[in-house]
Amino acid sequence: MVEDGSAEDSTFFANYLHAKYVSDSTDATIIYFVSGEPITQGIFLYLGGSGNQTAPSVIEASEDASLIFKWVPGYTGAGLKYEDPVFNYRIIYLPFGLEGIDNPTGKMLDKFWSNVIEWFVIETDVDFKDILVETPNSCLLSQNYPNPFNNSTIIKYQIPEAGHVEIEIFNMLGQKIKRLLAKYQQQGFYQIKWKGEDDKGATVTSGIYMYRMKAGDFVTSNKLLYLK
Repeated sequence: MVEDGSAEDSTFFANYLHAKYVSDSTDATIIYFVSGEPITQGIFLYLGGSGNQTAPSVIEASEDASLIFKWVPGYTGAGLKYEDPVFNYRIIYLPFGLEGIDNPTGKMLDKFWSNVIEWFVIETDVDFKDILVETPNSCLLSQNYPNPFNNSTIIKYQIPEAGHVEIEIFNMLGQKIKRLLAKYQQQGFYQIKWKGEDDKGATVTSGIYMYRMKAGDFVTSNKLLYLK
Protein backbone atom coordinates (compact mmCIF):
# COMPACT_ATOMS: atom_id res chain seq x y z
CA MET A 1 0.00 0.00 0.00
CA VAL A 2 2.95 2.33 0.48
CA GLU A 3 5.71 1.15 -1.88
CA ASP A 4 3.50 0.09 -4.79
CA GLY A 5 0.14 1.62 -3.98
CA SER A 6 -1.59 4.80 -5.03
CA ALA A 7 -1.64 8.09 -3.15
CA GLU A 8 -5.03 7.05 -1.74
CA ASP A 9 -3.50 3.78 -0.48
CA SER A 10 -0.74 5.62 1.34
CA THR A 11 -3.24 8.08 2.81
CA PHE A 12 -5.38 5.20 4.07
CA PHE A 13 -2.32 3.49 5.55
CA ALA A 14 -1.25 6.59 7.45
CA ASN A 15 -4.57 8.22 8.34
CA TYR A 16 -6.84 5.24 9.00
CA LEU A 17 -4.47 2.43 10.03
CA HIS A 18 -2.23 4.98 11.81
CA ALA A 19 0.84 3.01 10.74
CA LYS A 20 4.31 3.90 9.51
CA TYR A 21 5.82 1.66 6.85
CA VAL A 22 9.23 0.13 7.68
CA SER A 23 9.71 -2.95 5.51
CA ASP A 24 7.70 -5.15 3.18
CA SER A 25 9.24 -8.31 4.60
CA THR A 26 10.90 -9.63 7.73
CA ASP A 27 12.84 -12.80 8.38
CA ALA A 28 11.48 -12.97 11.93
CA THR A 29 8.90 -15.65 12.75
CA ILE A 30 8.15 -15.00 16.43
CA ILE A 31 5.53 -12.39 17.36
CA TYR A 32 6.01 -11.19 20.94
CA PHE A 33 3.91 -9.05 23.26
CA VAL A 34 4.79 -5.47 24.16
CA SER A 35 5.42 -5.14 27.87
CA GLY A 36 2.56 -3.44 29.69
CA GLU A 37 0.11 -3.82 26.80
CA PRO A 38 -3.03 -5.52 28.23
CA ILE A 39 -4.29 -6.87 24.89
CA THR A 40 -1.17 -8.95 24.26
CA GLN A 41 0.46 -9.23 27.69
CA GLY A 42 2.11 -12.65 28.03
CA ILE A 43 1.19 -13.72 24.47
CA PHE A 44 3.69 -14.85 21.87
CA LEU A 45 2.87 -16.46 18.54
CA TYR A 46 4.81 -18.33 15.87
CA LEU A 47 4.34 -17.56 12.19
CA GLY A 48 4.71 -20.54 9.90
CA GLY A 49 1.42 -22.31 9.40
CA SER A 50 0.58 -21.13 5.90
CA GLY A 51 2.54 -21.07 2.68
CA ASN A 52 1.37 -17.56 1.81
CA GLN A 53 3.21 -16.02 4.76
CA THR A 54 6.36 -15.30 2.77
CA ALA A 55 6.54 -11.54 3.30
CA PRO A 56 4.99 -10.35 6.58
CA SER A 57 5.54 -6.63 6.91
CA VAL A 58 7.32 -4.52 9.50
CA ILE A 59 5.50 -1.43 10.75
CA GLU A 60 5.69 1.20 13.45
CA ALA A 61 2.82 3.02 15.12
CA SER A 62 2.07 6.68 14.42
CA GLU A 63 2.29 9.13 17.31
CA ASP A 64 -1.37 8.65 18.27
CA ALA A 65 -1.32 4.83 18.07
CA SER A 66 0.68 2.22 20.00
CA LEU A 67 2.40 -1.08 19.24
CA ILE A 68 0.90 -4.27 20.66
CA PHE A 69 3.25 -6.84 19.07
CA LYS A 70 6.92 -6.92 18.05
CA TRP A 71 8.88 -9.24 15.78
CA VAL A 72 11.61 -11.37 17.36
CA PRO A 73 14.46 -11.10 16.62
CA GLY A 74 14.81 -7.39 15.92
CA TYR A 75 11.94 -6.16 18.16
CA THR A 76 10.39 -4.22 15.28
CA GLY A 77 6.67 -3.50 15.02
CA ALA A 78 4.33 -6.43 14.29
CA GLY A 79 0.97 -4.96 15.25
CA LEU A 80 -0.69 -1.83 16.59
CA LYS A 81 -3.87 -0.49 18.08
CA TYR A 82 -5.59 2.88 17.66
CA GLU A 83 -8.50 4.51 19.43
CA ASP A 84 -10.23 7.58 18.02
CA PRO A 85 -11.55 9.78 20.86
CA VAL A 86 -13.68 11.95 18.56
CA PHE A 87 -15.48 9.41 16.37
CA ASN A 88 -15.31 6.67 19.01
CA TYR A 89 -13.90 3.81 16.96
CA ARG A 90 -11.02 1.39 17.54
CA ILE A 91 -8.82 -0.65 15.22
CA ILE A 92 -6.26 -3.42 15.50
CA TYR A 93 -3.81 -3.62 12.58
CA LEU A 94 -1.65 -6.72 12.08
CA PRO A 95 0.76 -6.78 9.08
CA PHE A 96 0.54 -10.56 8.72
CA GLY A 97 -2.13 -13.16 8.06
CA LEU A 98 -3.64 -14.85 11.10
CA GLU A 99 -4.05 -18.03 9.07
CA GLY A 100 -0.27 -18.39 9.23
CA ILE A 101 -0.12 -18.64 13.02
CA ASP A 102 1.08 -21.84 14.70
CA ASN A 103 0.47 -21.59 18.43
CA PRO A 104 3.60 -22.62 20.33
CA THR A 105 1.85 -22.85 23.69
CA GLY A 106 -1.71 -23.98 23.15
CA LYS A 107 -4.46 -21.36 23.07
CA MET A 108 -2.56 -18.09 22.95
CA LEU A 109 -4.25 -17.05 19.69
CA ASP A 110 -7.65 -17.67 21.30
CA LYS A 111 -6.59 -15.55 24.28
CA PHE A 112 -5.50 -12.76 21.94
CA TRP A 113 -8.86 -12.78 20.12
CA SER A 114 -10.72 -12.73 23.43
CA ASN A 115 -8.72 -9.69 24.58
CA VAL A 116 -9.31 -7.91 21.25
CA ILE A 117 -13.06 -8.47 21.39
CA GLU A 118 -13.18 -7.24 24.98
CA TRP A 119 -11.26 -4.09 23.98
CA PHE A 120 -13.62 -3.49 21.04
CA VAL A 121 -16.62 -3.30 23.37
CA ILE A 122 -16.64 0.47 23.85
CA GLU A 123 -18.50 1.71 26.92
CA THR A 124 -20.75 4.71 26.45
CA ASP A 125 -22.75 6.94 28.77
CA VAL A 126 -25.54 7.31 26.18
CA ASP A 127 -28.86 5.97 27.45
CA PHE A 128 -30.35 4.42 24.33
CA LYS A 129 -33.80 4.55 25.91
CA ASP A 130 -33.60 8.30 25.41
CA ILE A 131 -33.09 8.05 21.65
CA LEU A 132 -35.31 5.07 20.85
CA VAL A 133 -38.59 6.67 21.87
CA GLU A 134 -41.46 6.99 19.41
CA THR A 135 -40.85 10.66 18.70
CA PRO A 136 -37.32 12.09 18.78
CA ASN A 137 -36.69 15.18 20.87
CA SER A 138 -33.37 16.11 19.22
CA CYS A 139 -31.48 15.83 15.95
CA LEU A 140 -29.12 12.87 15.71
CA LEU A 141 -26.89 11.45 12.99
CA SER A 142 -25.78 7.90 13.86
CA GLN A 143 -22.59 6.13 12.82
CA ASN A 144 -23.16 4.23 9.58
CA TYR A 145 -23.36 0.45 9.63
CA PRO A 146 -21.52 -1.55 8.53
CA ASN A 147 -18.32 0.46 8.76
CA PRO A 148 -15.99 -0.21 6.99
CA PHE A 149 -18.16 -1.42 4.07
CA ASN A 150 -17.59 -2.60 0.51
CA ASN A 151 -21.09 -2.93 -0.91
CA SER A 152 -23.54 -0.64 0.81
CA THR A 153 -23.96 0.99 4.19
CA ILE A 154 -26.93 2.34 6.16
CA ILE A 155 -27.00 5.82 7.69
CA LYS A 156 -29.64 6.37 10.38
CA TYR A 157 -30.79 9.78 11.58
CA GLN A 158 -33.62 11.48 13.45
CA ILE A 159 -35.23 14.90 13.41
CA PRO A 160 -37.41 16.35 16.20
CA GLU A 161 -39.53 18.54 13.95
CA ALA A 162 -40.54 18.78 10.31
CA GLY A 163 -38.15 20.57 7.98
CA HIS A 164 -35.76 20.39 5.08
CA VAL A 165 -33.07 17.72 5.50
CA GLU A 166 -29.88 17.25 3.49
CA ILE A 167 -27.39 14.38 3.70
CA GLU A 168 -24.28 14.55 1.53
CA ILE A 169 -21.02 12.62 1.11
CA PHE A 170 -17.66 14.43 0.89
CA ASN A 171 -14.11 13.24 0.31
CA MET A 172 -11.33 14.22 2.71
CA LEU A 173 -10.52 17.24 0.53
CA GLY A 174 -13.98 18.64 1.25
CA GLN A 175 -15.30 17.96 -2.27
CA LYS A 176 -18.90 16.84 -2.49
CA ILE A 177 -19.16 13.30 -3.88
CA LYS A 178 -22.82 12.41 -3.53
CA ARG A 179 -26.07 14.05 -2.44
CA LEU A 180 -28.04 11.28 -0.78
CA LEU A 181 -30.99 13.35 0.35
CA ALA A 182 -32.46 16.82 -0.04
CA LYS A 183 -36.15 16.95 0.87
CA TYR A 184 -38.73 18.10 3.38
CA GLN A 185 -39.39 15.45 6.04
CA GLN A 186 -41.72 15.10 8.99
CA GLN A 187 -40.52 14.54 12.55
CA GLY A 188 -39.27 11.00 13.01
CA PHE A 189 -36.61 8.33 12.61
CA TYR A 190 -35.11 7.64 9.18
CA GLN A 191 -32.40 5.72 7.42
CA ILE A 192 -30.78 5.98 4.00
CA LYS A 193 -28.42 3.71 2.05
CA TRP A 194 -25.19 4.64 0.26
CA LYS A 195 -23.74 2.18 -2.26
CA GLY A 196 -20.33 3.82 -2.61
CA GLU A 197 -21.27 5.74 -5.76
CA ASP A 198 -20.87 9.39 -6.70
CA ASP A 199 -23.52 11.65 -8.23
CA LYS A 200 -22.72 10.26 -11.70
CA GLY A 201 -23.20 6.66 -10.61
CA ALA A 202 -19.48 5.80 -10.69
CA THR A 203 -18.01 3.74 -7.87
CA VAL A 204 -15.72 5.80 -5.65
CA THR A 205 -12.18 4.80 -4.70
CA SER A 206 -11.39 3.12 -1.40
CA GLY A 207 -10.82 5.56 1.42
CA ILE A 208 -12.25 7.67 4.21
CA TYR A 209 -15.26 9.88 3.49
CA MET A 210 -17.40 12.29 5.48
CA TYR A 211 -21.19 12.24 5.54
CA ARG A 212 -22.88 15.45 6.62
CA MET A 213 -26.42 16.12 7.76
CA LYS A 214 -28.20 19.49 7.72
CA ALA A 215 -31.61 19.92 9.35
CA GLY A 216 -32.58 23.53 9.99
CA ASP A 217 -29.79 25.06 12.08
CA PHE A 218 -28.46 21.62 12.99
CA VAL A 219 -25.32 20.55 11.11
CA THR A 220 -23.14 17.54 11.97
CA SER A 221 -20.92 15.01 10.22
CA ASN A 222 -19.31 11.60 10.72
CA LYS A 223 -16.54 9.65 9.02
CA LEU A 224 -16.98 6.38 7.16
CA LEU A 225 -14.62 4.00 5.38
CA TYR A 226 -15.27 2.46 1.96
CA LEU A 227 -13.21 -0.56 0.90
CA LYS A 228 -13.45 -2.19 -2.51
